[in-house]
Amino acid sequence: MSDNPSVNQPPGAYKRSKLKTVKTCFKTFVNAFKDVKPKIHFLLDRATGEYAELLKETCPFEHTYEFTDYGRFIAGLKIYNLAQEVDDEVILFLEDDYLWKEGVGKYFIEAIKELGIVSPYDNPDFYSAEPYRSRQEKIKILNNWHWRTSMSTTMTFGITKAKFMYYRKKFDLHGISDSPLWQDIGDTIWVPVPSFATHFVEGKLAPSVDWTKYY
Repeated sequence: MSDNPSVNQPPGAYKRSKLKTVKTCFKTFVNAFKDVKPKIHFLLDRATGEYAELLKETCPFEHTYEFTDYGRFIAGLKIYNLAQEVDDEVILFLEDDYLWKEGVGKYFIEAIKELGIVSPYDNPDFYSAEPYRSRQEKIKILNNWHWRTSMSTTMTFGITKAKFMYYRKKFDLHGISDSPLWQDIGDTIWVPVPSFATHFVEGKLAPSVDWTKYY
């Protein structure tokens, strides 16, 4: 989370502050993961106290938070150090500007356990833009949902603890620079179709879903 002004937001979200955007997105996350009840650590990098108040008001899950002033790269390394200490089989790395479908959290977790690296976001760039564009897709059905492979994704994703530790040096090398990281890792990333979540940015909403009901 950061306190930088929000720009380039979707229709209906224009003129919203960054804080309001985060609040909207986090509300959908809570509804998505209410059956999972995840333990969460929030890294409030270069954020104001308003974000801590937001968590107190809206987060029903067990959680901790800390304020930092690292900047993107060092913040990424901090997150990876924290993830290394996680005892669970699955680790989620989540950005603060994603809308989530209600109730998909448990299916997302199950997919990570089964598939290894999973993004909740069917990025429209998968179909047109480099380096996200995939050319040799595989398709699976899991929990009555289509999953397809991708060569890259954003930094909102889930991964098994085993795979995270295996690729840890690559994570440290690239920080949170998504395209270089995924190109270097070169492992299969699975994405639900239709999407479980979307980046809340104009022109980047996941296709085939009416996202207006979530904001």
